[in-house]
Amino acid sequence: MKISVKLFLSFIVIIVASLAINSVLVLHRSFQSGLQEKETSTTMLNKITARQVQQLDYQQVKGIKQDQVVKFVGATQDNVLIWNQHRDLIYHEDVATNTAKQIKVTTSNKQQVQYLLQGKEKLVVATIKVRLLRKTYYISSFTNLHTVYVAQKRLLHDVQVNLLVIFIIAAGVIYVLTKQILVPVHKLRGASRAFQEEPMAYQPLQPVRHDELTELMIDFNQMAQQIQAMVATERHNAAFQKEFASHLTHEINTPLTIILGYAELIAAPTVDETTKAEAIRYIVEESTRLKELGSRISQLIQFDHVTLDTAWVSSDEVHAKVTDIVVGIRQQATQPVDFRYETPQTYQLNTDMSLFAEMLVNVLDNAIKALPEIGGRIVVSESLTSAGLEMRIQDNGHGIATDKLGDVFAPFVTGSQTGADDHLGLGLSIVQRISEALNWQITLQNNSEGAGATVIIQIPQAAIKS
Repeated sequence: MKISVKLFLSFIVIIVASLAINSVLVLHRSFQSGLQEKETSTTMLNKITARQVQQLDYQQVKGIKQDQVVKFVGATQDNVLIWNQHRDLIYHEDVATNTAKQIKVTTSNKQQVQYLLQGKEKLVVATIKVRLLRKTYYISSFTNLHTVYVAQKRLLHDVQVNLLVIFIIAAGVIYVLTKQILVPVHKLRGASRAFQEEPMAYQPLQPVRHDELTELMIDFNQMAQQIQAMVATERHNAAFQKEFASHLTHEINTPLTIILGYAELIAAPTVDETTKAEAIRYIVEESTRLKELGSRISQLIQFDHVTLDTAWVSSDEVHAKVTDIVVGIRQQATQPVDFRYETPQTYQLNTDMSLFAEMLVNVLDNAIKALPEIGGRIVVSESLTSAGLEMRIQDNGHGIATDKLGDVFAPFVTGSQTGADDHLGLGLSIVQRISEALNWQITLQNNSEGAGATVIIQIPQAAIKS
C-alpha cells in the first residue's frame, strides 16, 4: 500500500473516530438533559399536588375523605395514580392496570422516581407520600417520554447529516493536504530512479517549502552531488588508467622491439664486429631506458600514497639544495648551462625536504633537457606575498606546445615544441603528485617574452614563517 493511501486512511480514521466520539457524547448529553428535564417537571408537579392536598385537608377539622382526595387530585392532574395507606390502587387514569402494577410504592418519605415501559411508550413516574389527618396516601404522577425520544431521533438525524458533510469536507481537505505533504516524497522517488539510471545526468531538486521533508530533499541533493563527484573521479581514474596502460604498453614495446631487432642482428653469423658493437650499444641504451621507465613508474605510484615527514628548514638550506641539484644535473648535460638565483628571500619553510628535493630534480631536469645547444639559461626567483612564497623556475628552451599546455602534467606527455625530446614524459606527473601531497600548487606557462617556459610553485602562507 502506498504511503499516500496509508496517510489518507490514517487521517480519515482519526477524523471519523473523533467525530463519532464527539457525536455520541453530544447525543448522550442531550438525551440525559431531556430525561432530567422531564423528571424534574414531573417531581415538581407531584410535590405541588401533594401540598395542595395537604392544605385542603388542613382546612377541614376532620380532614377530607378519600373520594375528595381522588376528586381533587384527578381534577388537578391528568396523568396521576393514587394509592391508599395499604398501597392499594384506588385511582388510575390513562394508565393500564398492569402498567400501574410495575410501580413500586414504598413507605419512604422521600419522593421516588421510576422509569416504566407501557407498550411502546416510555414513562417517567414520580411517587410521593402524602400524610393527611385521616389517612396516608401515595400520589404517583407520570409523564410520557415520547417527546424526548422524538427530539433525540431528530437530533441524531441532524448529527448524521452534519457528520456526513463534515466527513466529505474533511476527506477533501485531507486528500489535498496529503498530496501536498507528499510532493517532496514523489520528487525524491522520481529523482532516485533517474539517479539510478544515470548519476551524472541528475539535476538537484528545487525545494518547494521549508519543512522536514524539504530538509530530506536537500540532504538527498548533497548525497547525490557527493556520489556524482565520486563517480566522476572513478570514471576519470578509469580513463586515466586506460590511457596510462596504453602509453605504458607503447613505451615498453618500443625499446623491446629495438632490443629484439638488434639481438637478432647480433645472432646473425655474417654480422661484423663493428655492427655487433653498435647493436650492443643500442641494446644497452634501450635497456637503460626501460630501467628508467620502471623507476619513474615506481615513483609515480609511490607519491600517490606518501607519508609526509615535515620539518622547518631555512631559506639558506633551500637555496643550497636548489644550487646543488642544478650543479649535479648540469654535469650530465651535453651543453653549457647558465644558472642564476635571483631575488632570494629570507624565510622558514615547513616541508618534507626529500619530497621537495625530488620535485626540484624533476623540474630542473626537464628545464635543462629543453635548453638550446648554445646559450641555455635557467633563472630561479622567489617572492614573498600575503598568500605565501612563490618560486619561479624559468628557462629559455623550446617551451611547451600550445595544444599540450593543458595536459603537460599528464603521464607520457612531454610538451615538446619540436618533438626532439626522447625522455619519458613522467617527470612533471611526478612533480604534480608531490605538489598535491604537500598541498602546494604548481603551474607551467610559456614565457610571454622570449623563448622558454616557467614553472611556478606556490607555497601557502601556513607553511612559511618570515
